[in-house]
Amino acid sequence: MNFIVVSSVLVAICSVLVAILMRKIKNWIPQDLDKFFQSVDRLSSKKLFKVKFLYKDMYFVNDPNLIHKVLTSDECLEKPQMIYKFFGLSDGFLCCKFNQWKRDRKNFSCSFNNVMVNAFTSIFCEIADRMVEKIKEVGCGQKDIIYFTERCTISMILASSFNIFPNDVENNEERINEVATAVKIQSTLLCERFRKFHLFFDALFRHTNHYRKITNLKNYLLEILFKEVDRKNRRIEANNEKVPNFVGNIFFNKLLFHKNEMTLNQFKDSITTVIGAGFETTGTASAHCILFLAMHPEIQEKAYQEILSIYPSNDDEITLESLTKLEYIERVMKESLRLGPTVHSIAREAMRDFELIPNKIAKKGSIFCINIYGLHRRKDLWGDDAELFNPDRFLPENFEDKQKYFLPFSVGRRNCIGYRYAYTSFKIMMIKLLRNFKFTTNLKLNEIKFNRQIALKLTGEHLVMIEQRN
Repeated sequence: MNFIVVSSVLVAICSVLVAILMRKIKNWIPQDLDKFFQSVDRLSSKKLFKVKFLYKDMYFVNDPNLIHKVLTSDECLEKPQMIYKFFGLSDGFLCCKFNQWKRDRKNFSCSFNNVMVNAFTSIFCEIADRMVEKIKEVGCGQKDIIYFTERCTISMILASSFNIFPNDVENNEERINEVATAVKIQSTLLCERFRKFHLFFDALFRHTNHYRKITNLKNYLLEILFKEVDRKNRRIEANNEKVPNFVGNIFFNKLLFHKNEMTLNQFKDSITTVIGAGFETTGTASAHCILFLAMHPEIQEKAYQEILSIYPSNDDEITLESLTKLEYIERVMKESLRLGPTVHSIAREAMRDFELIPNKIAKKGSIFCINIYGLHRRKDLWGDDAELFNPDRFLPENFEDKQKYFLPFSVGRRNCIGYRYAYTSFKIMMIKLLRNFKFTTNLKLNEIKFNRQIALKLTGEHLVMIEQRN
């Protein structure tokens, strides 16, 4: 009897302590991510400031030289799992721990190098042409351009990383819509997890409907993918089709080759990372850029004229070499990524004690947060016109002393593994869209708002008027 009484008292005490702890945790965790980042923006004048995040020291690093020091240091190659787990892909190479990242970077870098991107160029062009034809098919007028850029991006990813082309897929448009919808819902659910403090801890989270919904969506995406890959492989075998040499190095085939080195969850997360990360970055960045150009018709016309000078005909071949000649388009894209970086913030964790500044040691396990969105818009770095869209700020003579301020793909050893891939597909979409259409909008640059969740999103639609060029 005494044992039962004591046990009951202990359970009651533990329940009260847990309730108190959870109430405190609720105050520590930001309920609105965008408002949280706005608060961080207001402190950007400080080179460095520290807060306590649960049991970790968290440093917000604003000085460009310190940012560069953190991102290029071999002592800060870890990604803090207590933050990146909210991406829902903690075992994929974007968010994983250092040892797995080191292995995966070695295994998969050949899938995204210049040789492969060169092989993908014709694929990107073919799929971008399909996007153009789809816009013509549904008719011009006012459209949310991101609908088209996101679906074009998914098709590019499936073709170049999984060897699944639009012609390989039955009801391709419907299937692409299913993938896009699933990725969007998953992203929304992951943001909700950050806002709900009781979902913060993995031990609790794994027993919730929220976790089951995310897991089901991930499995649904994989089911679609494996079904289409299997159908494509059976067709190739049945018809004895010749496969291009580069296909052996595409991401999915390299993943299958190294599958025995990975856990099942690492295998799954690596696949969903490629789809999700590409969808959230290139598709969104392209829509941002078109919207910015629609707001600035004189810049759009100059970009269009440069495209005509390099590619007078719609049938002219686009190569990596010819893409380098588009210097103004390059500046336009960079300015778009400056004002609208889809990866708006990144974080690193100290793998050992780290001297951040003289006589200032950050302990092992300390977290360093870099606010890319805020860095890209600081007037003390970019000038009084930092909030304006001006591609000429990326002219060599203007940009030379600002390179450390521009971080759309991060920097250092743990930068974006697919930045060449993303940048090339982005540029080809811009060429195809501007070559075929003229864009205008009633939206104003100083009126639009961005929402910083997992990726940078426009609050509202990317509404543009589309007019077909002659």
